[in-house]
Amino acid sequence: MRIKEKWLLLVFVFAFLLLGMNKEARKNELLFSFENEEELKFISGAPHQISSQHATQGSKTLKIELSQENPSFTLTAQGKTFDFQGFDKLMLDVYREGKPITLNLRILDQAGNRYNCWYYLVRPGFNVIEYSIWGMSSSLNISQIRELTFYSEEPSGTLFIDNIRLIKGEEDDRWLLPKTPPKPLIQTPGNIIKNGDFELGLLYWGSWGQWDGGDYIFGSGIGEDAYSGQASAAIICQKIGRGGIYTSPSAFFTFKPGNYKLIFYAKGKGEGVRMFWIFLKMREGGTSLDEAIRENPRSERFDVPSQWTKYEYDVKVVKEIGPLALYFFNVGGGTLFIDAVSLIKEGEKPVEEKITQKRKPNKVEIKEGRVFLNGKPFFPLGFYNAEPEALKDTGFNLICRDPGPGTPGRDFLDRCEKNGIFVSVNLEGVLRAHLPWQAPEAIKPLMDHPAVFAWYTCDEPDHAKWNVPPAEMRLATRLIHKVDPNHPTWTVVMPWADSNIYQYADTVDIIATDMYPIMGYNREVIRVGQATDVLRRAVKWQRPVFMVTESSAQATPEEEYAMTYLAITHGANGILYWNYEDARRNPLIWETMLKIGKEIKELTPILTAPDSKKTIEVDNKNIHFILKEYRGKYYLFTINASRESQSEVKIRLPFLKGQKKGKVWFEEREVKVEDGILRDSYKGYERHIYEIF
Repeated sequence: MRIKEKWLLLVFVFAFLLLGMNKEARKNELLFSFENEEELKFISGAPHQISSQHATQGSKTLKIELSQENPSFTLTAQGKTFDFQGFDKLMLDVYREGKPITLNLRILDQAGNRYNCWYYLVRPGFNVIEYSIWGMSSSLNISQIRELTFYSEEPSGTLFIDNIRLIKGEEDDRWLLPKTPPKPLIQTPGNIIKNGDFELGLLYWGSWGQWDGGDYIFGSGIGEDAYSGQASAAIICQKIGRGGIYTSPSAFFTFKPGNYKLIFYAKGKGEGVRMFWIFLKMREGGTSLDEAIRENPRSERFDVPSQWTKYEYDVKVVKEIGPLALYFFNVGGGTLFIDAVSLIKEGEKPVEEKITQKRKPNKVEIKEGRVFLNGKPFFPLGFYNAEPEALKDTGFNLICRDPGPGTPGRDFLDRCEKNGIFVSVNLEGVLRAHLPWQAPEAIKPLMDHPAVFAWYTCDEPDHAKWNVPPAEMRLATRLIHKVDPNHPTWTVVMPWADSNIYQYADTVDIIATDMYPIMGYNREVIRVGQATDVLRRAVKWQRPVFMVTESSAQATPEEEYAMTYLAITHGANGILYWNYEDARRNPLIWETMLKIGKEIKELTPILTAPDSKKTIEVDNKNIHFILKEYRGKYYLFTINASRESQSEVKIRLPFLKGQKKGKVWFEEREVKVEDGILRDSYKGYERHIYEIF
């Protein structure tokens, strides 16, 4: 090809790309850019002014001071109303000065209908905030939006806001990627502490921030706030008391007699940063901490300087003791950064890491709105924090580990594989530390294991105390997909506000919510079905959804059946129960769960079949149902959502003509279906499953 032809080709390609960019630009609509004082007419509330700091669209921003009581500011349309129709997200750029805060949004349409979005984490520095317009459309006329009110629940300092816009299509989350290269990584052979360099965030670490009347949140330090590698751990004071991080159960350790060396680096940011550390015994009885550790079982409280400082302690152990956890506490103000934690036994040769032979993973796919395992439809049925040996041959096929037991290792996965159980591996230590780009590194040691079912990116990312914004969750999913094509991601979002579910619906492959009606909603089991409906709408009825509900020692067997079959009749594609230990405290409930497990296993080929599109009418609002078609037969799942009996319920199946029979599964009886009419009665919370032939 001659030079002129190459040049023409380059011009053509550039023009094509530019056209594509222009098309993309036309998809979006700018609502506010704050480039002129005229826009201030449409803003009210907290003190505000046009600023030249931290602009992302043009050269100006809106500076907001949220320092007064009940701080809020409202944006109204520059025309009559905003029209959000045809767009996917409302987005804005926010620069935060000071500590992290959570921001809420209240939206009103022209008719006065209200929609609230809760607890969006705004971190120091640059943020892109997003809100689901599809979620808004569940409550509002999105073509006539009157006003947007942003508010914080307490005085919270300065925000700079710019580029408020409507967008259509996929978001670009690359703004989250780190801008600075990592520092040299300190590696300590024989280190007893897992992830002591915090390169995987708080994986293998727990956290709690509400001791001694305090309020602390957690994250990571990067750039100058990391001493080793890419990240440190951050313990951030919102209210002085005590908050800390600690090695989780999967990273507990035992001391044998000998001399140990504890080394870590610490740095404070802000005023009054103070800390201490301590070893704590995690099982009652036996040798006490002070009997076993003669030197440095803990430190005194001390001030932490604003530059990185190395701390080194000799730990003398005279008696075996364990299991132990290592705790680091912030007991002052500001932010405490901890990095490069190492604990070694002096004079002991480091154990060589075992070379693990690569395995062939199972392939979990999402097709036609269903879950497939190695090409076959699959219905996940599981517990949180179960032991695989107890689930063998029960019908249950999945365990999800939360941060309590900690991140599972290959030994736990081996036990699960041996007993025919899959595992959802918890990555929330990475996500709650706000390191989504590290998610691929966290999964690499485990992603080849046949017991892995999915990656549980975070539990309740919408929580006010450990909020993980949607963009971080979505970036983690996208990066995981690049290294692992075999396993989906999923998360559980709290159900108390529908907007929470909509906010995270596009951030993972499978969205779930945790509805606990026995524990939190006055035993209103119908809420399981209602929450499942929200999940289904949030994914536009196109992707699988899971329901997490209770296996509670305080429940009745009938309530357990009702919660299970309400999830099924409203379209859940998988069910998990919180939690295993509580269910086992009540022998009657544990026996009930085992019966449910065997039922679901038997029903799985039918449950995983597509929903029928045939019309059904039921003359009793308490009876909830779903119709399946499988191998030429109809299967009607029904559940009485009331604790009261329902007599002579009439179910109309107009697509059936003449005389038919219905086998009632698990009840050893049949019913008649005459000219499409099925009549039956229900005890309180009773389920009937009909096979019609």
